[in-house]
Amino acid sequence: SNILATSNGFSLYTFLVLAESEELSYGITRDTKHIQTLNNLKKRSEFTLNELMVKTNDNDSQQKRLFSVSMLKDSLFNKLYALNLRLNNEQISPYWMEQEIQKISNLIDQIDVINDEMLSEEDFLLEKRVEAYLSKIKITPLISLLMVLISIGIFLISFKKINDSRKELSKRQLLL
Repeated sequence: SNILATSNGFSLYTFLVLAESEELSYGITRDTKHIQTLNNLKKRSEFTLNELMVKTNDNDSQQKRLFSVSMLKDSLFNKLYALNLRLNNEQISPYWMEQEIQKISNLIDQIDVINDEMLSEEDFLLEKRVEAYLSKIKITPLISLLMVLISIGIFLISFKKINDSRKELSKRQLLL
């Protein structure tokens, strides 16, 4: 499961990749609903990022990574909006366009690297939790068995003392 995934099943990384794809699609189709879609993806990615910040508030390293993702996300959307403004200008050189698309791809790649780091840390933490769980389920039956043996031992000692006291009482009654 992806640490950048939220309760609604979508991931922050997915929203950001969709934003990149939407911009590239606009470069080809010039669909007028593009800005609305881009704004919607930005809002959804911000909501998802905030949700992740809350979910990981007890993990400083994940918080730092999410802060980096937030900065990269802002840069990504700034580049997408700037590219969008320039795409309306017919005098754009293909070289410039290729450079801008490469910069946007680099931002997505950086976010992907952070995503992988977050997943690796979560996998490590999950392994530690599984080891702790397995350790507890092995120890619990042993402790229960030890408690039963101690209880039986106390019962036997008590029974022996009661029996010894009964015998002593019987001997004293015979002497009287």
